[in-house]
Amino acid sequence: MGNEPVKSVRVLTPSGMLGAGWDHATIERGIALGADVISIDGGSTDSGPHYLGSATAKTTAKAVARDLRSLFTAAADAGIPVIVGSCGTSGTDRGVDWVAGIAAEVMAEEGLDLPVAKIYSEQNPADLKEHLNAGRVHPLPPLGELRAETLESCTHIVGAMGHEPIVAALRAGAQVVLAGRATDTAVAAAYPLMMGMPAGPTWHAAKIVECGGQCTTNPRGEYAFDLRLYGHNAVLDDLEPESGPPREVGVMLLVNAPDQATATAVAKVANPLMLHLPAPGMDYLPSFAFASSPAEVERGAAYEFVLNHVVDCDDPLSLFRIELGENTRA
Repeated sequence: MGNEPVKSVRVLTPSGMLGAGWDHATIERGIALGADVISIDGGSTDSGPHYLGSATAKTTAKAVARDLRSLFTAAADAGIPVIVGSCGTSGTDRGVDWVAGIAAEVMAEEGLDLPVAKIYSEQNPADLKEHLNAGRVHPLPPLGELRAETLESCTHIVGAMGHEPIVAALRAGAQVVLAGRATDTAVAAAYPLMMGMPAGPTWHAAKIVECGGQCTTNPRGEYAFDLRLYGHNAVLDDLEPESGPPREVGVMLLVNAPDQATATAVAKVANPLMLHLPAPGMDYLPSFAFASSPAEVERGAAYEFVLNHVVDCDDPLSLFRIELGENTRA
């Protein structure tokens, strides 16, 4: 991390979101190609406000631990930094501490001692009201002017950081940076900008790589899934008399697995894929929205009819039990 100019910087982004999973061979391949830094987004607002409002994570601790283990072991061998943005899905202080706790457990298990920096982005409503009163708060369309009452009603408020806090942490000697809410691009752009790369190409490349892994990976395990459409031939299917395209289509993904944790993990992996993948013939990302937040709902155990059989018996009463009350006459 010296001041010598460099000609190129290679950024390895294995997935669109920490906890989505990947083949560790992907990381090894990236390191072999000369990765200078590993960066990955740890959150999103795509699935609605539930995760910010409740300061809970969309991903499971087991999935995050698995991914961090893959990143930390590779980064330690290569001597390169790891940057995680928007920890805990929404980047709250609790989310940063949650990921930091998992990171500490993983490093202890792997015998690693990587310098860690935590960057908190949660905001104090009282401080924001001072900025508001001083005229330093401005709305982004389509929102209108902010009222102090709105700030007071929020359970959690995070500021979306750019690359600057991440660069400061790297310059301070951190090899692992766990950041609160950050723009997706800042996570990937921070290290190249620090190394003197030109801003325009850096931000453009950062936007490409932050979810680029979705185009090159195909995760999945032992599970079954079913995609159901609502609003487009949902009932009559091929018998639908109307041939025109619908105004909107609701898509529901049903996942079944041997246990709830696996089914939930599959649904979480499919979540960004369903949100961002374009339809055939589209050269742009379509406008998708989740019907609820959180986007996935655990159904618990699923049941199906599997018996419809006959038992041969000599007595038609032998399979049944009759209990008579004390006042019942025989």
